[in-house]
Amino acid sequence: MSSHRLPIETIQGNAFDAITKPESFSLLYLNPPYDSEIGSVANNRMERLFLDHTYRWLVPEGVLVLVIPFERLYDCVGVLASHFGRLSVLRMTDEESVRFRQIPVFGVRRNIRGTSSKTISDCCKASAPTAATMHCQS
Repeated sequence: MSSHRLPIETIQGNAFDAITKPESFSLLYLNPPYDSEIGSVANNRMERLFLDHTYRWLVPEGVLVLVIPFERLYDCVGVLASHFGRLSVLRMTDEESVRFRQIPVFGVRRNIRGTSSKTISDCCKASAPTAATMHCQS
């Protein structure tokens, strides 16, 4: 018996070239390059640039999952504090995550009034893996 699968279209490209309508996604998973931009002026960290460029794609109450090196959390604090509530930062314990000092940052995009009524667990109960499944510890 063969199963019928619908084709899934994937696109490879530069996130900064993507034309995406604001508030189009309910979940945004970001694992940006761990590097600095190469430019003649600012040379900002890519982790913050990705977050700053893409957070608008989330609907209000949409969930952000941002995987970054622990040392880069400070670079992202301004965007996170301004646009997200119910922030959680976890420690991942699998070998690769420890090697790259990765942490997942979870947040819920604030609604227009600047508050978020949902918690991360409210948003993720039905479909997200548990912290243990993700090899995370709080």
